[in-house]
Amino acid sequence: MNLRAVLSMLATVLLASSATARTWYITEDCSGDAPTIQAGIDSAAVGDTVLVGPGTYFENIDFTGKDIVLKGEMGPEATILDGSSEPTCTVLVKSGETRAAVLEGFTVTGGCGWYPPQAPCGDGGGILLLQSSATIIGNIITGNTSVFLAGDRETGWGGGILCAGEASSPLIEGNIITANLAGGNGGGIAVEDAAPVIVDNVITANELLYGDGGGIWIWSLVSGAIIRGNIITDNIAGDHGGGVLLAQNSPLRPPLEVEVSHNVIGRNKAGSQTIVSYAGGGIYLWDTNAWIHHNTIVENEDATGRALGGGIAID
Repeated sequence: MNLRAVLSMLATVLLASSATARTWYITEDCSGDAPTIQAGIDSAAVGDTVLVGPGTYFENIDFTGKDIVLKGEMGPEATILDGSSEPTCTVLVKSGETRAAVLEGFTVTGGCGWYPPQAPCGDGGGILLLQSSATIIGNIITGNTSVFLAGDRETGWGGGILCAGEASSPLIEGNIITANLAGGNGGGIAVEDAAPVIVDNVITANELLYGDGGGIWIWSLVSGAIIRGNIITDNIAGDHGGGVLLAQNSPLRPPLEVEVSHNVIGRNKAGSQTIVSYAGGGIYLWDTNAWIHHNTIVENEDATGRALGGGIAID
């Protein structure tokens, strides 16, 4: 078969694929192509778009393994996805989705976590990415919590977002992640054994009751995460890493390799609840070969009063 025939066949396949992709339009008054956002997802095929009109939608949604685009038509200020009606996360992506699964243009709020199921709430307050690699772009993720009792104290990972599992390498780009709360680790974003790309986000005013990583917490066996071009400010950790904590999950594995570049990391606070050493107001590193370059790290605080690692602590 000659080159011209191959190109012609490829063009035919691409045209056929684009012709079969459909847009499902969802409206607040249920008059669209499906009565709810979840019904639109359930009806959609891989490659389709579920386009959501302006309004407030009290739903907890699951991508159900589909690589589709879920998009707020008028952007996050006008399209609110509120998960407060159920004791779970607002958005669940847990069935092997790739970066072709896109969440864009929503305010994601009211979630209280799912993984593992707890009573009444669990980990991954607003968005849970479990063994999946979706694209989370251009959203406002705010007012979510991951706080539940474990023994005699509160815990919970990922007030805004939890990314977990070695098959997870999501793209988290251009979001505002603010005013989320976790009991344990990762007030804004928590990462366990995964390698996300976290770029060009505003991660601000997130809080932990006890644990580590007020803005971003990465506790991982998997190297390759990238934290680039973010504004990480005014986050509070009860223990280590007011802005960012990076740690290797196992002493039996090589040190974690992570790149942290071109970020502004400022006015974060670590050690607000417990007396610890090497708090790391801006960044705390443990068993980590991080490449940290071209950042502005300013006005961070070790709240223990011991003056150990106001900007960066290396352990």
